[in-house]
Amino acid sequence: MDLAARLSRFRRPGLAHLPTPLEPMKRLTAHLGGPRLWVKREDCIGVEGLAGHAGPAYGVPHAATVEAIEIGARLETPVLDPVYSGKGLTGLIALIRAGRWTEDQDVVFVHTGGAPALFAYRHLFQE
Repeated sequence: MDLAARLSRFRRPGLAHLPTPLEPMKRLTAHLGGPRLWVKREDCIGVEGLAGHAGPAYGVPHAATVEAIEIGARLETPVLDPVYSGKGLTGLIALIRAGRWTEDQDVVFVHTGGAPALFAYRHLFQE
């Protein structure tokens, strides 16, 4: 059964006015060596929160977050910021590297927004 069919079994509250598609993140999946990664912005069913990947403090980016944002920018993620969504991807990458999921599993990254915060941290990404 494919991911879309499995997800269709769950009731989904509407969190957006228009449906957004479930998009495969093929290049990021390939870069990280699996599992298959997907991104969807509106569905927040079955979200698992994990501590330990946020860095030293709120609003303080760290090297792993900057690396995650740069990997995402080179590959295909929506715009990420170093306060929320970038730290989320940091945790996801750390868990993938730690072997949390197998190559044949599907993982959905829920983009939490926060792109305007990126402008406050532009000095981290200028060469």
